[in-house]
Amino acid sequence: MSNENAVAILSDEDMKTLLNYNVSGEDREMYQKAYEEQLAAGEVELQTKFQYACCLTHSGNHNDLKLASVLFEELFKEGTEELKRDSLFYLSIVETKLKVSSDF
Repeated sequence: MSNENAVAILSDEDMKTLLNYNVSGEDREMYQKAYEEQLAAGEVELQTKFQYACCLTHSGNHNDLKLASVLFEELFKEGTEELKRDSLFYLSIVETKLKVSSDF
């Protein structure tokens, strides 16, 4: 089976881990700083944007999740096929977390 046709299936435990993982404050600061510095310079590298969005995905803060959603949507429009795939995957996690938080 080629990688193009491979299907990865997440177990319930894998999904719970993805949904419940929390990023450390140090990591958040590191990715936020890199993103904001590049943004201030006028051009954010796709990898930096992706890393920051992934970091925000693992925040419990509603506004962080909304920003992650925006960043992943931008990456989907701007990126390579691989980046589009990964952005769509993480966007689904963000949207799931937003839906779960709105249910309470």
